Amino acid sequence: MKNITIRTKLILLFILIKIIPLLIIVYIAYEGVKRLEIYLNDSTKYLFNENKEIVLNTANASIKDSIKFLDKKSQLSLERLSFEIANNVADFLYERDNDILFLSKLNINQEILESFFKTKMREIIVHNKYRYNDINNTWVEEDSLKKMIRKNKKANLKDNEREFNYTDPLPLNKKLIPLYKEVTYFDLKGNEKYKVSNINQKLKNVSHQKNTYINSENYFNKVHNLKEGEIFVSDVIGEYIGTKVIGTFTKEKAKKAKINFEPEKYAYAGKENPLGKEFEGIIRFITPVFENGVKKGYISLALDHKHIMQFTDTANPTSNDPIQSITDAGSGNYAFMWDYEGKNISHARDYFIMGYDKKTGKRVIPWLSTDVYFKYEESGLEINDFLSIYPTFEKQSLEKKPNLKQLFEEGNVGLDCRYLNFAPQCKGWMQLTENGGYGSFIIYWSKLWKLSTAAAIPYYTGKYGNSKRGFGFVTIGANVNEFHAAANETKKSINTILKKQTKNMKKVVDENKFEITLFIKSLINELTIVTFIMILLIIAIAIWISRYITSKIENLLIGTKKFANNELDYRIEVSSNDEIGKLENSFNTMAEQIKSLIFSQMKSLEKAQRADEAKSIFLANMSHEIRTPLNAIIGFSELLSKNKELTKEN
Repeated sequence: MKNITIRTKLILLFILIKIIPLLIIVYIAYEGVKRLEIYLNDSTKYLFNENKEIVLNTANASIKDSIKFLDKKSQLSLERLSFEIANNVADFLYERDNDILFLSKLNINQEILESFFKTKMREIIVHNKYRYNDINNTWVEEDSLKKMIRKNKKANLKDNEREFNYTDPLPLNKKLIPLYKEVTYFDLKGNEKYKVSNINQKLKNVSHQKNTYINSENYFNKVHNLKEGEIFVSDVIGEYIGTKVIGTFTKEKAKKAKINFEPEKYAYAGKENPLGKEFEGIIRFITPVFENGVKKGYISLALDHKHIMQFTDTANPTSNDPIQSITDAGSGNYAFMWDYEGKNISHARDYFIMGYDKKTGKRVIPWLSTDVYFKYEESGLEINDFLSIYPTFEKQSLEKKPNLKQLFEEGNVGLDCRYLNFAPQCKGWMQLTENGGYGSFIIYWSKLWKLSTAAAIPYYTGKYGNSKRGFGFVTIGANVNEFHAAANETKKSINTILKKQTKNMKKVVDENKFEITLFIKSLINELTIVTFIMILLIIAIAIWISRYITSKIENLLIGTKKFANNELDYRIEVSSNDEIGKLENSFNTMAEQIKSLIFSQMKSLEKAQRADEAKSIFLANMSHEIRTPLNAIIGFSELLSKNKELTKEN
C-alpha cells in the first residue's frame, strides 16, 4: 500500500465502496428475478394443474352421475323389457288355456279337431340363408335385410324438428305355422279317438310312455283327478340336441374338437351356427271333457314350443331395432328363458336348452360343475336318480369350473340352474323372481361384464300355480359396454370437450410462460446493461475525483516549493469552497502572515544593526519565530514532494 498513489487508492476505494455493493445488489436482484421466474412458472403451472384437476373432477363427477343416471335408466328399461316379454309369454299361454277350454265344450269329432287345428295358425320370424366364409371363418347372410331409405329424414314441421327420431321396421321374413303340433282326444283309458298331428298320425294309447312324444311324457297318470275346467300343463318336452363346439362353429374349432365340419348335425346357435338342428319341443295342455257332468275323456293340445321361443329369440335388447330374425349370442346381448325350476327352455344357443333322450325317455345329463360330476361318477347312480337327491344351487360361484368332459366327449351342455354351480347368476335370477317380480344385477360372464335381468312369467295354470314364479322367468343378458352406450357417448362428448379445453388452457399457459421468460430475459439484459453503465460511471467519477484531489494537492506542493525558494509573493489559486479550497486559503493566509512577519523583523533588524546584542537577540528571535511555521510547511512539502516523486516513478 505504501507504493500505491493517492489517485489509485481513491479509485480502489471507490470501487470497494461503490462497485462491489452494486454488484452484490445486482446479484441479489438477478437471483430475485430468477426466483420470480421460477415462482411465476410454478404458480402458473400449479394454477393450470389445479384448474385442470377441478375441471376434470367436475367433468368426471358429471360423467359419473350421467353414467349412473343413464345406466339406471337403461337398467330399468331392460328390466321393463324382460317384464314385458314375460307378461307376453304369460298372456300367450293363457290364450292356450282358452283354446283348450273352448274345445272341451264342443261335441268332439275328427272334423272339429281338424277345423280347429287349421284355424290355429301363427306367424314366426325366420332368417335368410347363411353360408360359411372360408376366408374369415364366419357365417355370412346371403341376402341381408335392408330397410327402406327415407327421402326426408327431418321433420316436415319446424315444431317437430327437435330430437326428431324414427326407427323404420326391418323387412323381416315371416312364416305361418300351426300353433299346435298335435290336437288329440283320448278316452279315460288313454286310447286316442281323434287326432290331428304333425308328430304321428297313428292313434295310440298314451297311458304308455313309449307312445308319447319322444317317449318322454308320463302325463296320463297325472290327469285322472282333473275336474271340469281344470288344466294340466306339462314341462317343455323335446329332444336334446348337443354340440362339441361352444361359440361360432368354425372349421378350426371342429378340428380342435376332433369332429368333422358338419354344423348341420349339431345344435342350432343363431349366427354362430345358422345351419344347426333347431330344438323341437312341445308344451302339453290337457283338460277333461264332461258330458252331463260325467267325465268322458280328455282334450290334449301339444303347443309347438317354437312359438314360445319366438318371444326371446327375436328380441333385440340393446339395438334400435327391437325385433331381429337371428340372434348373435357372441355379442352378449340376447334374451332367454327358464322354467319354474330353473331349467333352460329357450336360448340363442339351442344346445343349452334342456331336453330328453328319445331312446330312454329320460332327461339328458345337464352341464355340471367339475365337483358335482365327480360326485355323480362316484355314486354309480343314473344321472336323474343322482340329481333327485343332490342339493340344488349348491354354493354357486364363478370360482367353480364347468366339466369340460361333457362338452368334448358327450356334447351334453344343457343348462339346469339347479346344478349349474359354476354360474352364480342362476341363484341371482331365482332370488330376483322369488316373489313373482323382476330385477337385475351385473356379473362378469363369458369374459364380459353383463347386466343380467330376470322377470317372472305370471302364468299360474296347473302346477305352475304352486310357485309365485309361475311358468318360469325371462332373462336378458346385455353387454355392459353396449348397455352403457348412451352414457359412453356422453362421456365421449365430455372427454372431447375436456381435451379441447385442456389444450386451450395449455396454450394459454405456454403463452404466459413464454411471456414471463421473455420478460425475465429482458429484465436481466436491462439489469446487466444498467449495471455495466453504472460501473463505468463509477470508475469515471472515481478517476475524476481522484484527479481533482491530486491536482489540488499538486498545487499545494508547487506553492510550498515556490515559497521555500523565497518566492514570497506566490499564492495558490483558490477554485473551490471545499476542504481543499479551505486548505489553499489557509496556505495563502499563512504565506501572507509569514511575509509580513519577515518584513517586520527585517525593519527591526535594521534598527538594531549597530547593537550586537540587539542583533543577537534579533537573530535568536527570528530563528525561533521563522522556524516554527516553516518547519511545519517544509515537512508537509517534503511529504507531498515524496508522494509526487513516487507517483512519477510509478
